[in-house]
Amino acid sequence: MKSKSIKLVIALMFILLTAGIVSESNAEWHIMLNESFNRDPRNNTWPWRTPGPGGTFINWYHNPRNWPSPPSLRPQTNCSWGLQDEYFNTQVTPDADEQAAIWCAYATEAGPNNPQWPDEDEYWNNSNAWAIWGPFSLEDAISAKLSYWYWIEAENLTDDSLSVVICLEDALLSSGVSFRTGAGFGNTHNSPIEDWVRREVLAESLMVSGQNVSYLGEEEVFIAFVWQSDGQHHNGTGAYIDDVIVAWDDGLFDLRHTFMYYGFPVEEDSIYWTTRAPKLYDEVLLRLSYEVVGSNDWTDPFTIDCYIDDELFYRERVETRQGDLDTTYYSTTDNFWVADSGEHIIRWELDTPIDDGGSIEESNEGNNVRETICEVEWNPKPQFEILTPETDSIEVMLGVPYEVHWTISDSNEWDQYFDVFLFATHDSSGYSDDQQIIYEEHWCSFFIGAAVQSGEHISYFTPQLPQDTVGSVIYFAGVATDGFPANYTFAFAPGSILVIPYNDVSDRESVEITEYMLEPAYPNPFNRMLTGAYMLPKAGSIQLDVFDLAGRRVAILGEGEKSAGHHLFTWQPSSIPGGVYLIKLNTQGGSFTQKIVYMP
Repeated sequence: MKSKSIKLVIALMFILLTAGIVSESNAEWHIMLNESFNRDPRNNTWPWRTPGPGGTFINWYHNPRNWPSPPSLRPQTNCSWGLQDEYFNTQVTPDADEQAAIWCAYATEAGPNNPQWPDEDEYWNNSNAWAIWGPFSLEDAISAKLSYWYWIEAENLTDDSLSVVICLEDALLSSGVSFRTGAGFGNTHNSPIEDWVRREVLAESLMVSGQNVSYLGEEEVFIAFVWQSDGQHHNGTGAYIDDVIVAWDDGLFDLRHTFMYYGFPVEEDSIYWTTRAPKLYDEVLLRLSYEVVGSNDWTDPFTIDCYIDDELFYRERVETRQGDLDTTYYSTTDNFWVADSGEHIIRWELDTPIDDGGSIEESNEGNNVRETICEVEWNPKPQFEILTPETDSIEVMLGVPYEVHWTISDSNEWDQYFDVFLFATHDSSGYSDDQQIIYEEHWCSFFIGAAVQSGEHISYFTPQLPQDTVGSVIYFAGVATDGFPANYTFAFAPGSILVIPYNDVSDRESVEITEYMLEPAYPNPFNRMLTGAYMLPKAGSIQLDVFDLAGRRVAILGEGEKSAGHHLFTWQPSSIPGGVYLIKLNTQGGSFTQKIVYMP
């Protein structure tokens, strides 16, 4: 069995092959034959069978003596087309388990038990070897194509040639005048080439006895590859065929759905479209995307219906659409569906089959209905609280971080990840009447946004000049969401903080400093400003610098004589690259180093 990677390669190459067929028009091509011959060539006997329309099989025939072939084609030369593994088309299926093509000189006088192989033998003189596939019908086709890859390996072909034909009678392939005058010639190749080349033959543009004819509308048609040798000069192994595709177009439209979406209102006149199912009580629009292909013409009017649990929810009458491979059309409900709990079946009917009263006869009536099972879950808002400050007038020094404690959880066990945004403001007026006032411009300082899990968390707010001046009262508020589209929960801290000058009143000063220390700077990593502090048990000289990892000093943060106590410093890099740096503090009591990460 082929591995997944091999299947993927084959699928991609099939797309590349068929892209050449469908690129010339908006036709809805039906692939009737897609044969790469990548099966065991030495253990399979002819006739080589390939799937045909309606679950049938169509044979590949050839002409060696004592091998199965139509009676009208006997006797023939002993040299024929057959499977081999010496040459194969690496451009299409390079990693196939069995790498093979068909070759024009497969069998010898001894038949299939003693075959020739191109790594050992040349093709025979005076050969008239053919491989034929069919019959198949073009009765309903308005266009049909044969696509194939070929390779001719020889130094001098003289009058030897490979003919690619489409004919109505397999008997025309026997040697003689009837083949020359009765078969529909598409291409004739009589020059050596160095590698595989792709070519096409149109069933509506064939040459029969010098006249251009079409085999569209015929009930039985054959394709054939015929190798003919004149019996004179030659050296080489002749012709090879690989990766054969037969496709036809019925000229009909095909209306086909692509995706179904849910539309969640974000703001006024703004909708967010997603394939994610709504949750309980979400109000959503429904949308179906679809394509109209198969013809560049304009359709007749048709109807698009949307059902929810077998009840008609929306109907749209489309006057016309132009067939266009590059255009995606949309049908969107004109009212919102309020999702209630449980499992729902949403069904879109894009026109209906012509036998069921549909307006448009399509090449494929089986892709008009899109049905989706929508499971609506309970979706309560998250429980979000800001716990600190608990009372008013908590004094916080300018430049010193204040710990804001907050909790987040959700009674829906499936919602355990949240986006949380905390804000600081000087003005809390109006919040009790309209919590969404949190988004207004007078909210002065956004200081965190993160995807977090359930539980209790701590965020840091640092009053800084000039945004937050000494004497300011700061209130904290926040909003939490449980995904998108979101359930929003707003929260407001019970108390407030009062910003006071640094070292004006400090708990730190009430504790005797007995040792030299460089405190951890914050935030770390940082992207705009870093804040830190150091402690001196007695007055003395210090040197505070920032170095890169190569030992180069990039900033001086402090130097000279300093008093005993707690000292604050900040750093705002302006023209250095992001990376890892070292803060070094030299004091009379020793040296201290701290690693920081700058992420501009």
